[in-house]
Amino acid sequence: MSILSGPLGSHKGYIAYIALPNCSDYFDLCDLQREKEIYQATRSKYERLRLFLNAAESLNNIPEYIFHEYKPAYGWSRESEVRSLLAKESKIHETINTLANGYKHCVRNPPHKAGQIKEIDAGDFQEIKIIVTSQLSAPVSLDVSYSFESIEDEGMLAEAFRFWVDYHNHQDLSRLIGVRV
Repeated sequence: MSILSGPLGSHKGYIAYIALPNCSDYFDLCDLQREKEIYQATRSKYERLRLFLNAAESLNNIPEYIFHEYKPAYGWSRESEVRSLLAKESKIHETINTLANGYKHCVRNPPHKAGQIKEIDAGDFQEIKIIVTSQLSAPVSLDVSYSFESIEDEGMLAEAFRFWVDYHNHQDLSRLIGVRV
């Protein structure tokens, strides 16, 4: 397979035309929201979460593209074999996988390892804000909203993004998974 097979025909096409642009869309919106302080609009809040989840899921799909593209050459039988090889290069792949699966399955119970979260609930991706307003002549109003403004999650996504940009720029699969084609 080659980059000429289109965006879904190879892992390289998927990275170049789907995964990295999805991340760029998220980072562009974050920058715009910081610059213009437009985060208060509900649509804008949900747009940021949607783009974040889209980007995380896209990055999490890359190992599956690699698996299906190279399983005959390497004799792989499970996608987890590729994920294990990638985890040796960077632990961010496990983090993105846990995050994407938490979103995808609503609740995710990854295998417990020292220092690792036991369970991720999709609802944890949003924070609840309760705003109570009161004026002397008006009734008290209560506004409950959900937002997504996680610098930690943005940092995790940025780390994974940098990893895949570096791979895209060098495209050395043997370095990526530690074995020769």
